[in-house]
Amino acid sequence: MRSVEELDSSISIKDTGYFNHSAFPDLILKWPNRPERPLYVRRTYEELEAGHDVARLANSSPVFLAVGRSNLGNRQVTQSRLGVDDVPNRQVLVTNAATIDLFNEDAGVEGGSPLTGAVAANLLPSGKGLLDEERAESVLRPDADILLELGEVLTPAALQSLSTVVGVVSAAKGGELPATLESLEQFSPEEVRELLPWLLRADGITDSAEFWDFIARRVNLKHIEALSEDLADLDLTPLCSRGWDNWQSQRAGLGVRFVDPDRDSPYEQWVMRGKLLTYEVGDASFRFSTYGQAIKERNSVSSATWELVEPTLTDASLLNVVLRGIVRRIRVGAEESGDIREDTRSILQSVKDRYYVDEVTLRYGLASEARSIRLDLGNQIAYNDGNASLRDMVRVLARTGAYRSPVDVPGLGAQEGLAE
Repeated sequence: MRSVEELDSSISIKDTGYFNHSAFPDLILKWPNRPERPLYVRRTYEELEAGHDVARLANSSPVFLAVGRSNLGNRQVTQSRLGVDDVPNRQVLVTNAATIDLFNEDAGVEGGSPLTGAVAANLLPSGKGLLDEERAESVLRPDADILLELGEVLTPAALQSLSTVVGVVSAAKGGELPATLESLEQFSPEEVRELLPWLLRADGITDSAEFWDFIARRVNLKHIEALSEDLADLDLTPLCSRGWDNWQSQRAGLGVRFVDPDRDSPYEQWVMRGKLLTYEVGDASFRFSTYGQAIKERNSVSSATWELVEPTLTDASLLNVVLRGIVRRIRVGAEESGDIREDTRSILQSVKDRYYVDEVTLRYGLASEARSIRLDLGNQIAYNDGNASLRDMVRVLARTGAYRSPVDVPGLGAQEGLAE
């Protein structure tokens, strides 16, 4: 059943142990977010016809797979003859191994259209009717109206998903984005898996800001992390430069950029480093993660003084600060005040000890849309305390995290206005 697994990477297959039993499925096909389907293996279409299997088993939304070649010509293998037409309100898929192989071969073509992969990923969970080699070849023609060809063998929900992929592929090549896609809030995981690697790898993809804005608003950082292996060694800048204002991470870390001496690297670029989305700017590297343990504390001690940190806080409200002295540790917070800068200055002027700044919590934007970030200066890790975007995290790390030598990050812009 390797060909079945190759057809859809999200599938898991359970062997029932009832091989070639007429009443029990040979395999159970399972997906993360779709109903499971039983798969019955038959030697040929003739065996399927002789056993009246479609009529007997239609209520379980089965898949019937003929592994051998039929003695009948393709024109003689019809939905009517196999009994598919007798169960019009049931989701029954009849296909054969040669048809599955055709889709696997086309999906494996380097640089090929994501449409083939999207179709392949929908065949088993959403397929219905008779899908034979003749219909498969019609679908895989370069000039095929793929949605029209698939209308008889996929459920309406699957066709809707495919229409999204069709529209995006057309727009990526310079066409207009269909108006029907404007109401789409987010791509499905399957759509993301088929579209993103292709959009970032293929030649001739539009550089339209409107197009990439549309894509970036319908994916998130978890989608990117799930595709880390597929996106390795790709320049993610067209996507991420449009998405960093909306995407959120749980943590972000500041480090030193690794520069390959054998390659010319641009001043700034977005890439995958391991499983983490990484924004590289000059000599700095900003890493992001939606799960905390991917960016860990190193138990480093901050050497930041208030005199060095305070000038970097000009475009944010200071909500909390943790000061560490030789004798004591002081936490300054504000329950009602919008900014504790003056309180911090007063405390430092009234004590004789030398204090270092271990942690600050900053708030950006107006109170009605405030975004909060807690910054550990020793470990140079920013924690999202509420609604902060990747751009906000970069801002805090580039200015306050790198307080000795702030990172010049293009696109951070001027002051946004302090939180009230």
